Amino acid sequence: MRLALWLMPNKPSVARVYINDIACLASGAKAYVAPKGKGVVLTVSDPSIAGEVQAALVEAGIMKATDTLAKVPFARFESRVQVPGKPGGNTAKPRAAARSMPGTRDGEASALDLSSIPVPDPVVLRIDHREPEALFAAFKGLTNVTVERVELPLGDIEINGKYIIERKCCTETTGRTDFEASVVDESKRLFFQSEKLRLEEGIVPIILLEGNAHENSCGMLVQAVDGMLSYLLTIQKMNVLTTYNLSHTVYFLLKLAAHDRSGLGYEPPLRGKKPRQQQDQLIFVLEGLPGVSAGTARKLAVRFGSLAGLVAASEEELLLIPGMGPKRVAQVRAVLFGEGSS
Repeated sequence: MRLALWLMPNKPSVARVYINDIACLASGAKAYVAPKGKGVVLTVSDPSIAGEVQAALVEAGIMKATDTLAKVPFARFESRVQVPGKPGGNTAKPRAAARSMPGTRDGEASALDLSSIPVPDPVVLRIDHREPEALFAAFKGLTNVTVERVELPLGDIEINGKYIIERKCCTETTGRTDFEASVVDESKRLFFQSEKLRLEEGIVPIILLEGNAHENSCGMLVQAVDGMLSYLLTIQKMNVLTTYNLSHTVYFLLKLAAHDRSGLGYEPPLRGKKPRQQQDQLIFVLEGLPGVSAGTARKLAVRFGSLAGLVAASEEELLLIPGMGPKRVAQVRAVLFGEGSS
């Protein structure tokens, strides 16, 4: 059994100890204890195995068979939290805090600099008034960026009048995440919201998951999360994107808005890194001709030795090369000489 401590971000008084690596927990299932009064309360994503989880705690020596969870102090679980590779001790960093540390992906996403995104043309972000204040504040003072606080009839964020984004928070909480609640609560909000997005014409619909939907769902199993994501993609035809946290969401929204208005800002190469050897350079160029595979390009390079040699070759000579049929020869000659092009 492995115990892991979690503290709620910005409110470390809210704590849990997750119970991992026990036989009765299926892949994706979760079990944790949280302090309640003088003892703890046990939460299991599959309530039918709560008794087995408690039996595993007894077997691990964390509690006695005669104990009731209401009288087992939370400190007893905290004292059994382990640092990977170090048996015993309670010096493990909280999961949420550890992920946000410098050097982690979450920490890297939190430190993204909006000023590094060129915005040469004006962009407009319309954000629903119910979204967090930090989302509005993040865009203040940016050149060519207009943010409007509105009541959106559809989605949470609208970018340049084209992209409609439904934002679902998946960060750790003491209960269900926003994403999980929108799937399993009686209202089934996400089903309704995605249907409205699907039926709206002239927009690009996006479901944005902010945080780790799989790890931070306290009731949905991994396969249930996968099922919902598959439904959004295949049935509802949504674009599903993910970010690490709110800071990352802000960065992504601005980059999306800038790319929509101004493009990438540079011309991306059509192919990968160019070779250094002359023969390989010739093959690299020949591979760019229509219908010419790497193998055929090598045969052409060996036979004709240079681009000048290929240009000077007759149609009959080209047809002698394996892989060069009449149609392919015509396509290659059209590129070389402009034959058949308008």
